[in-house]
Amino acid sequence: MQEGGVYRTASTQDASTATFTKVFSGEYEIEVTALGYKTAKEHASVFAGGTTFAIYVYLPVSHYDAALTERDR
Repeated sequence: MQEGGVYRTASTQDASTATFTKVFSGEYEIEVTALGYKTAKEHASVFAGGTTFAIYVYLPVSHYDAALTERDR
């Protein structure tokens, strides 16, 4: 894994995609965070040769509040 802290960061908008260019060969951990969701981490191995690949990350909901109200009969 890359030692020494954060290597790169990216923010997403509606499409929820991020692109990292010119990444050196090596082993990386990708950490994805979003408000209201649990943090997800994925491992990526980057090899020389300019290969492009996608990593799909699932973010489970961290918690939500729900209320059940009885309707008038």
